[in-house]
Amino acid sequence: MRTDALARFDGLHDLDRLTYQGKKGLATIKAPIFRLLDDLRQLEESASVDRIVELFKKCVLELNSANIPYEGDLIATDECEELCPLLDRIALAVGVDPTSEE
Repeated sequence: MRTDALARFDGLHDLDRLTYQGKKGLATIKAPIFRLLDDLRQLEESASVDRIVELFKKCVLELNSANIPYEGDLIATDECEELCPLLDRIALAVGVDPTSEE
Protein backbone atom coordinates (compact mmCIF):
# COMPACT_ATOMS: atom_id res chain seq x y z
CA MET A 1 0.00 0.00 0.00
CA ARG A 2 2.72 2.47 0.94
CA THR A 3 4.64 1.82 -2.29
CA ASP A 4 1.50 2.38 -4.37
CA ALA A 5 0.71 5.61 -2.56
CA LEU A 6 4.23 6.90 -3.15
CA ALA A 7 4.48 5.87 -6.82
CA ARG A 8 3.29 9.25 -8.08
CA PHE A 9 6.30 10.96 -6.49
CA ASP A 10 8.94 9.07 -8.49
CA GLY A 11 9.76 11.87 -10.91
CA LEU A 12 9.32 14.82 -8.58
CA HIS A 13 8.40 16.95 -11.55
CA ASP A 14 7.13 19.54 -9.09
CA LEU A 15 10.74 20.48 -8.42
CA ASP A 16 11.94 20.49 -12.01
CA ARG A 17 10.39 23.83 -12.87
CA LEU A 18 12.46 25.67 -10.25
CA THR A 19 16.12 26.44 -10.86
CA TYR A 20 17.56 25.66 -7.41
CA GLN A 21 20.87 27.22 -8.43
CA GLY A 22 21.16 25.06 -11.55
CA LYS A 23 21.37 21.31 -12.02
CA LYS A 24 23.75 20.79 -9.09
CA GLY A 25 21.37 22.62 -6.79
CA LEU A 26 18.38 20.67 -8.04
CA ALA A 27 20.22 17.40 -7.46
CA THR A 28 21.13 18.62 -3.97
CA ILE A 29 17.45 19.24 -3.22
CA LYS A 30 16.18 16.02 -4.76
CA ALA A 31 18.62 13.74 -2.92
CA PRO A 32 17.08 14.07 0.57
CA ILE A 33 13.58 13.83 -0.85
CA PHE A 34 14.42 10.67 -2.79
CA ARG A 35 15.99 9.23 0.37
CA LEU A 36 12.79 10.06 2.27
CA LEU A 37 10.69 8.32 -0.38
CA ASP A 38 12.97 5.27 -0.34
CA ASP A 39 12.90 5.12 3.46
CA LEU A 40 9.11 5.41 3.50
CA ARG A 41 8.76 2.64 0.92
CA GLN A 42 10.90 0.35 3.06
CA LEU A 43 8.85 0.86 6.21
CA GLU A 44 6.54 -1.87 7.33
CA GLU A 45 2.85 -1.07 7.05
CA SER A 46 2.67 -1.16 10.84
CA ALA A 47 5.28 1.59 11.27
CA SER A 48 4.27 4.17 13.82
CA VAL A 49 3.49 7.77 12.97
CA ASP A 50 6.44 8.72 15.18
CA ARG A 51 8.78 6.68 12.99
CA ILE A 52 7.39 8.27 9.84
CA VAL A 53 7.73 11.76 11.34
CA GLU A 54 11.37 10.93 12.23
CA LEU A 55 12.05 10.30 8.55
CA PHE A 56 10.49 13.63 7.58
CA LYS A 57 12.56 15.43 10.21
CA LYS A 58 15.70 13.78 8.88
CA CYS A 59 14.81 14.96 5.37
CA VAL A 60 14.17 18.55 6.49
CA LEU A 61 17.45 18.62 8.43
CA GLU A 62 19.28 17.39 5.32
CA LEU A 63 17.59 20.08 3.23
CA ASN A 64 18.56 22.74 5.78
CA SER A 65 22.16 21.50 5.78
CA ALA A 66 22.23 21.52 1.97
CA ASN A 67 21.16 25.16 2.03
CA ILE A 68 24.14 26.31 4.14
CA PRO A 69 26.82 26.33 1.41
CA TYR A 70 24.49 28.44 -0.71
CA GLU A 71 24.08 30.99 2.10
CA GLY A 72 20.35 30.29 2.19
CA ASP A 73 19.84 30.94 -1.52
CA LEU A 74 19.31 27.31 -2.54
CA ILE A 75 15.99 27.11 -0.74
CA ALA A 76 14.62 30.63 -0.88
CA THR A 77 10.97 31.64 -0.56
CA ASP A 78 9.87 30.38 -3.98
CA GLU A 79 11.56 27.03 -3.46
CA CYS A 80 10.19 26.70 0.05
CA GLU A 81 6.70 27.37 -1.28
CA GLU A 82 7.18 24.35 -3.57
CA LEU A 83 8.93 22.05 -1.08
CA CYS A 84 6.51 22.41 1.83
CA PRO A 85 3.37 21.40 -0.12
CA LEU A 86 5.32 18.56 -1.73
CA LEU A 87 6.34 17.22 1.69
CA ASP A 88 2.74 17.66 2.85
CA ARG A 89 1.47 15.60 -0.11
CA ILE A 90 4.02 12.87 0.63
CA ALA A 91 2.93 12.83 4.28
CA LEU A 92 -0.72 12.51 3.28
CA ALA A 93 0.17 9.68 0.89
CA VAL A 94 1.56 7.67 3.80
CA GLY A 95 -1.34 8.50 6.08
CA VAL A 96 0.18 11.26 8.19
CA ASP A 97 -1.65 14.54 8.72
CA PRO A 98 0.98 17.25 8.10
CA THR A 99 -1.05 19.76 10.11
CA SER A 100 -1.10 17.60 13.22
CA GLU A 101 1.04 18.77 16.12
CA GLU A 102 1.54 15.25 17.45
